[in-house]
Amino acid sequence: MICLDTNAVIAAVNQRKPSVRRRLEQALVDRVTVGIPTVVLYEMWYGIRKSMRPKADTEVLANFLALDVTLWPFEPADAEEAGDIRAVLERGGTPIGPYDKTEDWASPT
Repeated sequence: MICLDTNAVIAAVNQRKPSVRRRLEQALVDRVTVGIPTVVLYEMWYGIRKSMRPKADTEVLANFLALDVTLWPFEPADAEEAGDIRAVLERGGTPIGPYDKTEDWASPT
């Protein structure tokens, strides 16, 4: 199973990091379950609404969601576990930073 975060989805759809796209394509070919939490979908829509090309970016997102990608709910228990993971990483000296950056969402030119 592969759970993509916002940065991974953006990297896959805008093709600025071809290795991410290749890994996603291979996972889909191999019939690996690939999904995104609904909070990632929210972040994608937020990026689209701020985009200079919302129509084009909406199409890109629609194409991505048309792949064999599962939408997973983000429940209170998930939030708690994510908080635990982030705290452990921070204490271990490998913080993940405060938030994903969605401003780089715009589709490629």
